[in-house]
Amino acid sequence: MYEYYRDLITLANKGVVEGKVIPVSQRAFYNRINKLPPYDVALKRYDKQYADRKFHPVGAHIALTRVMERVEIDHTPLDLILLDDKLNIPLGRPYLTLLIDGYSRCVVGFYLGYREPSYDSVCKALLNACLDKSYVKKKFPHVVHYWECSGKIETLVVDNGAEFWSNNLEQVCRVVGIDIQYNPVAHPWLKPLVERFFGIINTKFLISMPGKTFSKIDDLKDYDPKKDAVIHFSAFMDMFYKWIIDVYHRSANARETHIPYLSWQRGVVELPPAQYTGETAERLIIELGQTFELILRKGGLHLKGIRYENDELVEYRRSTPFPTGEKNLKLLVKLNTMDMSCIYVYLKDQDRYIKVPSVDPDNYTKGLTLLQHQTNMRLVRHQIRSNVNLESLAEASLYLNGRVKSEVDNAQSRPKRPNKSIGGMKSLAKHQNVGSDSVSSVVPSKVPVIEKVEKQKPESDGLLDNWDDMVSDLDPY
Repeated sequence: MYEYYRDLITLANKGVVEGKVIPVSQRAFYNRINKLPPYDVALKRYDKQYADRKFHPVGAHIALTRVMERVEIDHTPLDLILLDDKLNIPLGRPYLTLLIDGYSRCVVGFYLGYREPSYDSVCKALLNACLDKSYVKKKFPHVVHYWECSGKIETLVVDNGAEFWSNNLEQVCRVVGIDIQYNPVAHPWLKPLVERFFGIINTKFLISMPGKTFSKIDDLKDYDPKKDAVIHFSAFMDMFYKWIIDVYHRSANARETHIPYLSWQRGVVELPPAQYTGETAERLIIELGQTFELILRKGGLHLKGIRYENDELVEYRRSTPFPTGEKNLKLLVKLNTMDMSCIYVYLKDQDRYIKVPSVDPDNYTKGLTLLQHQTNMRLVRHQIRSNVNLESLAEASLYLNGRVKSEVDNAQSRPKRPNKSIGGMKSLAKHQNVGSDSVSSVVPSKVPVIEKVEKQKPESDGLLDNWDDMVSDLDPY
């Protein structure tokens, strides 16, 4: 920077005979810069967004009084490469969608997978957070303690990702009674807990695992994460559950002011969150499916090229009139993207869902996910397109266009036709057998020749026409 300042003065002194500007020393130059307001320096060096983020006022967080009152959610790619359980080859870095409770700092739910952050990953993480977690001890017997964090979320704090602005999420939260709080753009400090927890995962859980990746290339040195990856996906899931429940929840924070598990217990004693059990749990699972609005027609409902129908839906179509001013009956449909074999149709007048199976004689939709179905459809389209001769289609199209143009030109060069149509032409075409086999005009190919017939004498009765012959026949007698 000092060199730049000195070069500017040198250029300014060019051509000046007297009174040249003498640059200050390097120490004096930096002393003056250090006396400038830090915000102005950051604003000029970087931009307003960086300066505002660095010097923003840090206010106190809203005091929370109960668990599940405010839950933060976010995604991150894990800095770890995992292996396929059967093929034993690297799968890459999975995405983690995680929810953390603001009152207790407990992890209340998560979802780990390889699909990019989407509404599906948000729904799976929400289900994991809200429903009972008694399955953990059965599925992962090495976990010592229970994961007791579950219940209804009051406020869900999200960022500005597209998956959080979806109509599906807003509709679900409106139905189940969850408020959504959107953070302003580039304000991650307003959602600090989940952001900080991602850092804790990298520094305290993944730091010593083989296959860990690094955000900076310089940190890799001679280390190859893909080559050194040895942890299988199922093994990582076992370790991740173990670390969350038996390590993180039972450890004190850096300032030793609270332990997440004890804070949760205290909050539950004071005001336990509402739980989803039985019918409410089933309703939540249905509501978190993808939402569609479909027209009920003869044959049922059509979704993604698959038809859904049963007797109950047929009877509903028979007995339900169209809404006022509508020409068809539209129904709200929920789809579990992990199972295309059925949909859930909401009957508004009855305030309930009915399960409608797919019309699938070949069992195509059994165990089929939405992503698999979309992939299959793309493969079918690709196969069809690969069998289409584009050059032949282009030549045929050009021929058709030229033929039409030729007909138009011929029509313009011929005498104008009368404005009124000539009656009986269709009957004449029918009589002349105009068709695709041979005939194309009502004008016959050969005009019949009508010969002139001379006037003949009246015919006799024929009794005496051969009189002479008759007489000759009598000669011998």
